Amino acid sequence: MVKNLKIMDTVTTRIPLSAIRAETNRRHGGEGNTAVLARSLEKHGLINPIAVMEEADGSYRVAAGRGRFAAALSLGWKTIEAVILPPGTDGEAIALAENVNRADMNPLDEAEHFKKLLDEGKSAGEIALYYARSVTAIYQRARLANLIDGVKTMFKEGKIALSAAALIAGLPPEDQEGFYKKHGKKGADKWEAAAFIKTAQRLVLDGVADAACAACKKRTHNTVPGLFEEEGYTSLKDVCFDAECFAAKWTALIAGLIAGNPGKNVENNIFLGESVPPFLPPRTQTVTIAASPYRVLDPRRYVLSKACAKKKKDTAWFIDVNGGEVTAAKVEYRECEESAKHHSLLERFKIDITHNVLKTLESVYKAYEE
Repeated sequence: MVKNLKIMDTVTTRIPLSAIRAETNRRHGGEGNTAVLARSLEKHGLINPIAVMEEADGSYRVAAGRGRFAAALSLGWKTIEAVILPPGTDGEAIALAENVNRADMNPLDEAEHFKKLLDEGKSAGEIALYYARSVTAIYQRARLANLIDGVKTMFKEGKIALSAAALIAGLPPEDQEGFYKKHGKKGADKWEAAAFIKTAQRLVLDGVADAACAACKKRTHNTVPGLFEEEGYTSLKDVCFDAECFAAKWTALIAGLIAGNPGKNVENNIFLGESVPPFLPPRTQTVTIAASPYRVLDPRRYVLSKACAKKKKDTAWFIDVNGGEVTAAKVEYRECEESAKHHSLLERFKIDITHNVLKTLESVYKAYEE
């Protein structure tokens, strides 16, 4: 059971409404229909007392039953029956426990509290049991606390479903901004959200995640059991947001793989397979692995081909990801003249294009000034 959510040694009494104040922590949902509650109070009376916490100045603060309190005020009641909670009770948790299954309770109002309980070490199973929710519901609502304001607005306006909003909430703010710019006006269904996630899946943790990654907040945690299992999402992966840490883990992993293959007499060269995420900045030519510099070879320039048969063989490590496992294999390669020539022409073509674009812009600018 969730700690501090059990009420003990309570006292029920009648308290003047003038001695009670109500402060809402529900920023995204309402307090219920006061007029409907007032009619119910007139017809049936107060069936369930409100719950209050006594303040240092002798006044009381509503912990649960703000709607009933507001309805009693509208009817002109002078007093109301209330349960006085003992000192130290988590009033916020009591309020949430009472309101969590109401139709007008916005999931964004639940998000902060569920996230707080998870951060305190409570399991999703414990929280789900207490609040009569599924584990998926707890995880998804807790994720909403990480949404930027624009996506929160989309959710409140019904432009994005809860599961899709929870999926986007796993992204860093800059990627959420990109999603909002693309889908903020028209909205997005869960498949569009999943498609956007795939474009943001750059630093995938497959094969490189270690024990330190388990509780790290700079990752998506999309593969947490129970988070999206009910939604039918496929191909979701966990993504790292810390590029520097991600690169350090990859170089350390490669160093370990190389050290685990002694005696192969391989030169300090590496090829990175297409399945290896881009942990190095573009055009990186060398990387330090185990305190030694390694050349990062461009596979477009080096081939195993009969056309290069007369060239001297060189050796390198070929790093790849197969079935989620990172592997290192010794390979022999040659630099093919045709491949190198093609690469050189390609680079020259890029330079020429850039030069021509700049010249064109310069001409347009001069014409505009004239």
